[in-house]
This record gives sequence, C-alpha cells and structure tokens, in this order.
Amino acid sequence: MKNSKNPIKKFLSLILGKGKTPPTRKESLDEEDMEECIEIRELASDYLEEDLDDSHKARVRNHLLRCHGCKAFVDTLKRTISLLTSLPKTEPPKDSIEEIKKRTRT
Repeated sequence: MKNSKNPIKKFLSLILGKGKTPPTRKESLDEEDMEECIEIRELASDYLEEDLDDSHKARVRNHLLRCHGCKAFVDTLKRTISLLTSLPKTEPPKDSIEEIKKRTRT
C-alpha cells in the first residue's frame, strides 16, 4: 500500500494546495485574541466576497497577517468555495421537489 494516499492528507492537499500543511497554532491565546479570532472568522465570507467597508477589510487583512490559524481558516474557506462552485449544477428530480413541498406545508 505504498502508493495509496491517506484520505485526510489528500483532502488537506486539495484544500490547502499541494505540498502544504496546516500551520501550527500559537502555544496559547489569551481571551482577547480568541475573541478577535472569532470575530474575524465570522467576517471571513464577507471578506472573501469583498462585502466589507474599508476599515473592516483592513482589520481582517491585518489580523490574517499575524494569525496563522485564521489565515488557514480563510484560505480553506476560499478553496472550499472554489471547489463547490466548480461542481456542475444539477436539478433534483421533480418528484423530490414535490415531496419536499408537501412535507414543509404544515
């Protein structure tokens, strides 16, 4: 099984890019850093969609320069969005749509 690839490594390779590994976390984060990381991660989608005002955009960008964990989070989110948007769009079977509508009408 020398040539078989570990599925987790394969997934990380897809998300992070070939040959890259996730960055290590800081030894310890104080409460203020953790709160900022939570806020930055909540802003990640808007940041990637360029839907933030200039001050928030700069704040996120500056945080990502110094926080490897949040940078990995945003990079992973960006790659995930890219992978998902590259999938072909399909329509569910018509009977499935009707069944869903029937079940949600209560």
